[in-house]
Amino acid sequence: MRWLLIAAIALTAAGAGRAAEVDLHAYWDGRCASCHGHAAAFARRFLTVKDGKLQGRHHVDDLETFLANHHLSRDLIAPVTAMLAA
Repeated sequence: MRWLLIAAIALTAAGAGRAAEVDLHAYWDGRCASCHGHAAAFARRFLTVKDGKLQGRHHVDDLETFLANHHLSRDLIAPVTAMLAA
């Protein structure tokens, strides 16, 4: 059990480093644009920021959980959310 915990911590730390190195626009273009179009146009059309929190039309309360279940790795949720909010 201890080894599983150590492995999980190590993988989480490695993922956090990887997220800082990702070109988010290139990531969006390669993984999301074929369905959702350009990130800025998508954000302007379908997303809002309310009280500093990014919200979707149908995912008002927990957009981050939706993103995690929609082909976005957990280490990229915060950076992509910030990009879309900008």
